[in-house]
Amino acid sequence: LTVPGTTRELTVVGVADSAEPRYRPGERPGLVWALPSAVADPGGQVVGLRLTDPGDTGYAVQRAVTELGAGAIGEVATWQQARAEAQGDNRLLGQVLGLFGLGALAAAGFAVHGAIATRIRGHLRDISILKAIGFTPGQVVRVFLIQHLGYALLGAVAAAVLTEALGGAVPGRLGDAVDVWQGLPGHTAALFVVPAGAVLFIGATTGLAAWRAGRVPPVP
Repeated sequence: LTVPGTTRELTVVGVADSAEPRYRPGERPGLVWALPSAVADPGGQVVGLRLTDPGDTGYAVQRAVTELGAGAIGEVATWQQARAEAQGDNRLLGQVLGLFGLGALAAAGFAVHGAIATRIRGHLRDISILKAIGFTPGQVVRVFLIQHLGYALLGAVAAAVLTEALGGAVPGRLGDAVDVWQGLPGHTAALFVVPAGAVLFIGATTGLAAWRAGRVPPVP
């Protein structure tokens, strides 16, 4: 890479994660690691410190300020600040994805209800014959419920498996967000709760249409 404003070139040998504030165009300069011989005018020094116990961060900062003096330290960035900044960026993305997810779930519920209602209207004669030969309204309702709950359960399980296996491979911030989510403590619970909620929601919309099927009168 060529350093802007100079003819000096730097060779990238790796990527390092640090707690320093991230680069933002127009707000703060980027951070680069280089050998002392590659820097003509340092103008300052950046020291990265990894602690054995992350809980000692505040104490370590206080000791550094005490030993070196407040005038010798321009800025201290801790891992808590870096984590809070990263979570702040991902929180908005999570809220947007959650909003779209709720909208998609509501649309799926209306679609399921409409599809089942259409099927019922197309099979009114068959339902009437079934009730004429002895099927009770509850049995007719259960036929539709079991069939469509099976479809919903199959779709929810397939979606959870695909998200878990291939979600991180999606390019861009969506894949990065899935990678972060898979490392969070509530990941396993959400992986079961969200599909279960979707199945229950679809079951509720299915039940309304199936209840209408149970009210179809038998043929005389």
